[in-house]
Parts: sequence; C-alpha cells; structure tokens
Amino acid sequence: MIFGILLFNARTYQQLHEKNRELLLFNDRLEQEVTERTYQLLQANAQLEETNCQLEEEIAECARTEKALIQAKDE
Repeated sequence: MIFGILLFNARTYQQLHEKNRELLLFNDRLEQEVTERTYQLLQANAQLEETNCQLEEEIAECARTEKALIQAKDE
C-alpha cells in the first residue's frame, strides 16, 4: 500500500514537472510573439504618424493656396 502511494506520488510529481516545463515553454513563445507584434505595431504607428504629418502639411498648403486665390479674386 505504501509503495502504491509512493509510486502515485512519484508519477504525479513527474506529470506536474512536465506540465510546468510545457507551460514555461509556452510562456516563452507567447512572450516572443508579444515582442514581435509590439515591434510591428511600433513600426506601423511610426509610419502612420509620418503619413499624418504629410497630410497635415498638404492640408495647410491647400489652405494657403485657397486663401491666396480668394485674395487674388478680391483684388
């Protein structure tokens, strides 16, 4: 009976140890994916910010042109 309990405990410990190792590997993979995705999002965000600045410059240029045309028309 004691041998059976010891054997059960040993198997249970082995299973827990293996599951813990699997969880650690899974966690490492998830952390790597998060790091990669974060990098991708930072790049995309930088590109969006650059595009936004370009659009703001174009809008300002259009506004200046429109103002100049209105002034030229009024003269």
